[in-house]
Formats: sequence, C-alpha cells, structure tokens
Amino acid sequence: MDPLTAISLATSIVQFVDLGTKLIHGAREIYSSAYCAPEENEGQETVVSEMRSLSSKLLPPSHFQGSKDERALCRLAAECNTISDQILALLEKVQAQRHHQV
Repeated sequence: MDPLTAISLATSIVQFVDLGTKLIHGAREIYSSAYCAPEENEGQETVVSEMRSLSSKLLPPSHFQGSKDERALCRLAAECNTISDQILALLEKVQAQRHHQV
C-alpha cells in the first residue's frame, strides 16, 4: 500500500472510530430514555446518519480483494450500516409513538 493510501485509510479509520463513539453514546441515550425530547432525537438522528454515510464510503466493491485489515474494516463498515439502519428505524418509531400520544 502506498503512503498516501495508508494515510487516507488511517484518517478514515480515525473518523470512523470517532463517529462510532458518538453513535454508541447516542444509542445509550435512546435506550435510557425512549421518550426523550425531540431536539435530542434530531441530534441523535444526525449523528447516526453521519455514521451511516461514513461507513457507506468504506464499503468495498463486490470484487474487493484487499488485505486482511482492509477486509476487517469493510466488515466493520457493513455492520455499522446495519446498526445505523436499526437505530434510525428506532428513532422513527419513537417519533411515531410520541405523535400518537399528543
């Protein structure tokens, strides 16, 4: 791997980990308070959407034959996409429940 590609990959990983941390924090907040304020949900939705967007950029083409570490990163990105979709669905469900209660 050439140096520029390695630096780019390292930068992507750092961003991925940073947003992952925010995602986990947001998920804990959602879990601890299913009826949180709408502003909090919007913030959490933004973080999750950003995480999904970043992880989508790390998904490889179907014929990808990278190194062991690159394949591991791609699996992590795919899992992040799945979890992001689940959290976004949960946020939509909480928002729908709130509208029915009002």
